[in-house]
Amino acid sequence: MTEPPEPPEARSDGSASVVNYGSMTGPVAAGVQSHISQVSHVTGAQDTLAQIEAALRQLAADAASELDDASAAQVSDDAARLAGEAKHPRPDRARITQLLGRITAAAGSAAALLDVIDRIRVLFDALPH
Repeated sequence: MTEPPEPPEARSDGSASVVNYGSMTGPVAAGVQSHISQVSHVTGAQDTLAQIEAALRQLAADAASELDDASAAQVSDDAARLAGEAKHPRPDRARITQLLGRITAAAGSAAALLDVIDRIRVLFDALPH
């Protein structure tokens, strides 16, 4: 018989933890400013679009709590523009890049926002060209 793995708190090397919830396994973050972003395998354009829309909603909500009112409004407006661009049959890559650049500039150094922006970039890359 094999021994079960040591619980994370028993490890002396400080390695990251993974939690298994039935059939789902994924990374875990702990602490006041801990964040994890993970992109699941996407099976089609509709799944990608749904993930983009969810990430853009999260971005707007995070911006409202992390940024001043003017910056949060800009992020929210640009996120809405990105959502519209994602729905086009052939999204304009230059427009997407421009909007993501504006959002990144407005986000400044807000780590939570930058993580979501990176996830959105990856999702847009997964859209059909």
